[in-house]
Amino acid sequence: MKLKNLLLGSVTAAGLMTGAAYAADLGVLTSVDVCDQLGISGLTISSDTNCLKISGEVSYAFTYGDWDTAWGFGDYDTPQGGFAWGYDYAGDGNPGVSSSAATAKLNFEATADSTFGPAKAVIKLINEDIADGHELEVDEAYVSIGEGTVIMAGHKGSIYNTGDDAPLNWLGLFNSEKVDAGVGVDHGDGQYIGRGADVVQITHDLGNGFSISGGLEDLGSDDDNSSVVGVLAYSSEGISAHVSVLAEVEDILSGVDNEWEMHAGITATLDTLKVVAAVASDSDEDWNVLGSVQASFDMFTLAASAEATDDDYTGAGASITAEVAEGVTLNVGGRWFDYDGDTAYEVAVGAEASVAENLTLSGAVGYVDETEGADSSLVYGWAKLAWAPGGGFTASVKGTVVNPLEVADYIDDYGMGYKIETEFKKTFE
Repeated sequence: MKLKNLLLGSVTAAGLMTGAAYAADLGVLTSVDVCDQLGISGLTISSDTNCLKISGEVSYAFTYGDWDTAWGFGDYDTPQGGFAWGYDYAGDGNPGVSSSAATAKLNFEATADSTFGPAKAVIKLINEDIADGHELEVDEAYVSIGEGTVIMAGHKGSIYNTGDDAPLNWLGLFNSEKVDAGVGVDHGDGQYIGRGADVVQITHDLGNGFSISGGLEDLGSDDDNSSVVGVLAYSSEGISAHVSVLAEVEDILSGVDNEWEMHAGITATLDTLKVVAAVASDSDEDWNVLGSVQASFDMFTLAASAEATDDDYTGAGASITAEVAEGVTLNVGGRWFDYDGDTAYEVAVGAEASVAENLTLSGAVGYVDETEGADSSLVYGWAKLAWAPGGGFTASVKGTVVNPLEVADYIDDYGMGYKIETEFKKTFE
């Protein structure tokens, strides 16, 4: 018998004995079921013992324009290779980009109580290309149990923490953007030690903001790159930090030729000052460091960042953000890098304004110059209108224009590139 049915019967009996008014006071208890007991809210379905929470997302994006992403600005070997400036590489004026993509995500999380804490089964489904007839594929499927100590096993993401490393200035940094907005080591042929996939993991709350995690990941991989992962993390009001270490299992067992990598970062907010510091390194003596600071004042915010890698690369950036009127924010920023004598810089001005209820208009104009190497330069501009009426629904349209002023000598023809991007999304839980 479900708990809420039992409570309903109790309330009815109480009403017969003590009157309708008393029953009405207790009537709120009829909504209590296993989901309420477990503290789970949102879109749920309950049985006698399990609470099934359902969440997901449907999105659609359409892009159109003349935006050839073939390389033609800068050198592949420079950190600037992390960008596709996307002008009309062929110079023919014909549309080079047209894409339509509908994406669906559906998540199920079944939870029940146990003597060791919440016992869960998690299934995450995704279809990133519905138009091609692809079906929902299993992105994650795993079980977990526990609260202060949580044991997880199945197919899921890695516990390897790579956060607390994003630069705080408006434009970010060149190499940081190339390695996904932070610090990372580039192995050339991609990741060589497995993360996530089939895993056995455990996390433990040490108290006072500290936690420790460990696991075996990418088990049963064909290329014998299964890994052992360890993470020490700290979180409190205003501070988050971690140290993650990952090593190849086969090398640990053999005791020779150990392959490993690590990532450490800290984000600290102290009153009006925010600081980020991060480092990544590996057994090949690759390393990447980043530091960033942000100071907030009454009407404006200043930010500065710097980065460096083991292969003669340095970069820096700075910005100022000011609220120039109610609901209107202005950004001014720049960034620069030097890669073994090849240098480039970018400067830009941008603004964001609330033009109506739930409607935001933003945009920027900028200039990019590579002073050595390919000796190229361009100007760009973009504008975006975003609508968020509530209910988990968002929509946006963005237009971008890039006009090359000068490109490398090996480019025979080129022209202005443009792109129009639209996106519609609804999330639920």
